[in-house]
Amino acid sequence: MERNFDIPQGHYKIGRDIPEGIYLIGALNNFSVITIATPKGNRAQYSLNKDDTMIAHVELEKDCLLSIDGRVTMRLVTRFMEGDKCNL
Repeated sequence: MERNFDIPQGHYKIGRDIPEGIYLIGALNNFSVITIATPKGNRAQYSLNKDDTMIAHVELEKDCLLSIDGRVTMRLVTRFMEGDKCNL
């Protein structure tokens, strides 16, 4: 997978659909919302606005669920090392 990629609206499992790692995520349409859910049930939500160039910096661990309402672009900054965990 490339370091930069665009993702449409949908639900994705980290480690299966998207590689685990640390990402910068920005909106491609006027307004996007991303929600991250950990296997333990913790949740975090980010609202992104293309006009204000709002960007989320998120850590995605294997088996976390990523839901996107809108369309976003993602840039892989770095990958987790073995044993790292989601910090939500």
